[in-house]
Amino acid sequence: MNTKTGLYYTSVTVGEPPLVVNLVVDVRGPALWFQCEETGYNSTTYTPILCGSHGCKQAKDECSTCYGTYGPSCRNNTCIEYIETQSTYNSVSASLVKDNVILSYTSPSAYVAPKLSARLPLACMSALEVVAGLPSGSQGILGLGNGSTSFGFVNGLVSSYKIPFKVALCLPSKPGKNHSGLVYIGGGPYLLPPSRKDVSGLLVSTPLVPIPETREHGEDNYYIDVKSIQVNGETLSFNHNLLTFNKTSHHGGTKINNLTPYTLIHLQSSC
Repeated sequence: MNTKTGLYYTSVTVGEPPLVVNLVVDVRGPALWFQCEETGYNSTTYTPILCGSHGCKQAKDECSTCYGTYGPSCRNNTCIEYIETQSTYNSVSASLVKDNVILSYTSPSAYVAPKLSARLPLACMSALEVVAGLPSGSQGILGLGNGSTSFGFVNGLVSSYKIPFKVALCLPSKPGKNHSGLVYIGGGPYLLPPSRKDVSGLLVSTPLVPIPETREHGEDNYYIDVKSIQVNGETLSFNHNLLTFNKTSHHGGTKINNLTPYTLIHLQSSC
């Protein structure tokens, strides 16, 4: 965890030659994206997601025309996606590509977690402002969102390896480089080094609840089941029904957002 921003980050290895990129973890983010030019990303194993392809049609995105330096983030006839930046909340275009991503997978029989080279969709950006507002040294975001878009990082793993659509975060209990957590995709076993034992029964957890109705409308959010909010033992007075998603009106519910360090309450109002 970054002590100045309270954001959680991880490192991911992509492409060939292998490039290590530092990414902020975002449970609502739609994709794995990073600033390609500044990181020196020039992989020999990447392939663009072309306009008119099945993947681009699923993403319902536009096509790019390159006027800059030719490369992964600037190529004609490539499908592009608009992603909101963390600092300005403006949408910036990103070229969609596929490349090899090195991940560890859980194996109870192995003392050291085996490595897996997964071919997954990535969003490649050239604009420098995309990393503004992120912790120093971060080059993008690892989006773990619940959306149904074909370029989603979790969706790519789920469809390629036929694993359950499950995301779990084991967050570090203390900030600093000496304390780390883990991101699990696809369910257990939830193994923690160095013991390599499944510790799911020992952890205090809060279930992330995907709501199909919101996923069908392109939302990437996860929800948590909240009945009330207490401060210093006193229950806050407001309409607690707003904490539960209303399947008729498609309003309400309690979204989890690890990029915001405080709780936001949208109170119902009438004009």
